[in-house]
Amino acid sequence: LQAHGNTLVTLGSNIIVVTERIDELKGLYETHEQFTSKTFKQQDTRMDKLEQNISTTAARLEQMNDWKTEVLAALHKETREREEYQLMQHQRMEEMETQLRDRT
Repeated sequence: LQAHGNTLVTLGSNIIVVTERIDELKGLYETHEQFTSKTFKQQDTRMDKLEQNISTTAARLEQMNDWKTEVLAALHKETREREEYQLMQHQRMEEMETQLRDRT
């Protein structure tokens, strides 16, 4: 009986040690889960902000491209109008020179 009693005490003591170790591991697991969850949330938040920045930048680039197209079109129009004006002025000067020559 003494031997069985000692064995029961040893088993009981081992059960207590294993139970404490299981509780420790549960605590570590919960801490790990909380940290992992927090880290993933932070990464998700960062990714959301990055995606917003990319979208905003893309929209700005499209707008800048539209402005560039408008500016180039305006420059082309201005150049064409200036060339037409210069041609008209040149024709007028030639007409005036011709009229002066004809008068003399």
